[in-house]
Formats: sequence, structure tokens, C-alpha cells
Amino acid sequence: MAYADVETAAWQGTGKIDFVGLRKVINDLTLAVENQLEELSKRDSVKVPEMFDMQFKMNNLTQFTEMASSVLSGIQTISNTMARGAKG
Repeated sequence: MAYADVETAAWQGTGKIDFVGLRKVINDLTLAVENQLEELSKRDSVKVPEMFDMQFKMNNLTQFTEMASSVLSGIQTISNTMARGAKG
């Protein structure tokens, strides 16, 4: 998946993050990894380029999952700060 596709899916240029699009990207990456693992498990041997491709896909999946967690954590922190400010 190209980074331009991810940017389009996750950021709509309206100042809002589209979590549905971000979730779709993560689900697509997960499916790609699962499919490749299934394909590789049926073979007796694995070639080095295939291992690098799997490592690349897993790295992308990890980065996007961590990004989504960080964004949600940031939103929660901002919400808590605003709530504390409204009390006082």
C-alpha cells in the first residue's frame, strides 16, 4: 500500500482524522500479512527476498498500529486537560 493511499484514507484535509479510513488501512495490512504467512506456511523453504518482504509488511503494520494508539492517547490527554480546565 502506498503512503499516498494511507494519507488519503487517514487524513481528509479537513482538520479531522478519519479513524474509519485508518482502521481500514490497518485491517488491509493485517490481511496482507496473514495471507503471506498462510502462503509461506505451505512451502518447504522460504527465499530471502520473501523474508524481507514479510519483514517490511510487519514493520508497516506495527508502525500504523502504534500511530493509531498514539493518536488516541493524545486525544484522551487533550480531553482530560480540557475537562480539568472546565472544572476550575
